[in-house]
Amino acid sequence: LMLSAHTVSKLTEEHGGKWLQCALDEIDAAWETLAAIGKDLQRFAKTSRLALGDISPALHRFGGAGVPIPGLDENVMGGFTRLRNFASAIHVLPTKTKPKRLTMNGADGREYKYLLKGREDLRLDARIMQCLRAMKPLLRKQ
Repeated sequence: LMLSAHTVSKLTEEHGGKWLQCALDEIDAAWETLAAIGKDLQRFAKTSRLALGDISPALHRFGGAGVPIPGLDENVMGGFTRLRNFASAIHVLPTKTKPKRLTMNGADGREYKYLLKGREDLRLDARIMQCLRAMKPLLRKQ
């Protein structure tokens, strides 16, 4: 930290020669604030369940509006399963990248779980899902 002669002179006038102690006290107060924020962030990082209302009030209030559940084919009756609402909590999985599991409640009464992943290349996941979909009918025959 470099202070000009003018700044040192002004601080000395304002604080009667105790400007260094005042500066150190302010630095200590700033560090205490940062330490408290750090503790809060650590506690948040260990959370395994997040309230949807805290993350996205709009999704928490969502009431369906006839939106089809993504990723599902037409059902036997020729229509799509519609989204009724979202579950009130998002689960954080305890792995390195901490993916989130979001649950959608369908109008058919079933729960549909989706994995939300950030900062990852999802192309590999898509290829694995395609492979599993292709294998499913073959495995059913056996």
